Amino acid sequence: MDSQTRIKNNKLKILVTGSLGFLGKHLIAELKNNKNFELLCLTRENENISYLQNLGINHQTCDLLDKNSIESYIQKSDLIIHLAAKLRSKNDEEKLKNNVESTQNILDCCSEKQRIIFSSSTLADNPLDAYGKSKKICEDIIIDSKIPYTILRMSIIFGPNDDAYITKIIKSINSEKSLPIPGDGKYIVQPVFIADVINAFIEIITKDHFTNKLLTIVGSPNSLNELINNIGKILNKKPKVHHISMTVLKPMVKIYQSFSKKPVVTKEQLVNLNSGSHSMSYTSNFPLLPLNESVKLTLSDSDNL
Repeated sequence: MDSQTRIKNNKLKILVTGSLGFLGKHLIAELKNNKNFELLCLTRENENISYLQNLGINHQTCDLLDKNSIESYIQKSDLIIHLAAKLRSKNDEEKLKNNVESTQNILDCCSEKQRIIFSSSTLADNPLDAYGKSKKICEDIIIDSKIPYTILRMSIIFGPNDDAYITKIIKSINSEKSLPIPGDGKYIVQPVFIADVINAFIEIITKDHFTNKLLTIVGSPNSLNELINNIGKILNKKPKVHHISMTVLKPMVKIYQSFSKKPVVTKEQLVNLNSGSHSMSYTSNFPLLPLNESVKLTLSDSDNL
C-alpha cells in the first residue's frame, strides 16, 4: 500500500529521530498541523523534551545504538524520518560509528512495507571529514537495503531562532557588528532557508514519485563574499567585514573546539569551507524563496521555537 492510499484510509504513522534539532523542531511543528499524520518522536536520554510536550507530540526515550530499544517503535511506523546525527565529537571514529550504526539499526528494524526519508548533506558528495564520510556511508547502506527510501542532501540551513553561521552573518550585518570571515571568502556557499527545506520534506512525504531517489535542496551558488554583499544590499547596511587567515584561524579553532561543546565554527567546517572554492555548485530539486524574503524572515524570529 503506497503512502497516498494509506493516508486516504487512515493516519500515516510517522516516526522522527532528531526531532529536537533546528530542522527537527520546524518539521514536526509543520507535520503536527496535518490531521492525516500520527507522530512519534524518539529522543535521547537527558534531552530537554519540553518543546515536544508543549506541542502535545508523542515521544519515547531510546538509544538508536541499541536495536532492541527502538525495534517495536520502528515496526509500528509507516514512515521513518531519520534526522538524528552526531555533528560534534572530539573523536572522529566515534562520530562515524554513531551515525552509521544508528542508521543500520533503523534499517534492520524496517520492512519493505515501510519507507525511510534520510537527512543527508552535500558534504557526502565529496566527504572530507568524519561527518561527511558518515553521511556517505549511510546513503550507501540505505540504497543497498530493500527498504523504500528518499535521501535528501542539504547544504547549510538557516532561519529564525537559529544560531548557525549564516544566521549569525545576517544578524551581524543587520546590527552593524563586526563580521569575521574565515579566509578570503571566495569559496562557494549555497545556504538554504528552513521553510524551503520543510516544504521539500512535505513534498517528499506526500508524493510517491520521490521514492528511491537521491535529491538535493540548496540555495543559489555564490561566494561567501557575494552572499554577504547581497545580504547587505537587502538590509541596506554596509557589512563590516574583516578576513582572518586560515593559517591563523585553524589552530585557534582547534584549541577552542577542545574546550567548547558548541563551538561557533569547527576545524571540519573550515576544511569544508575552503574546499568550496574548488567544488561544483549543486542544483536544487525544489523551489526556493527569494533571498530577500528568507533574510527578512530570518530576522523576524516569528516561529518562537
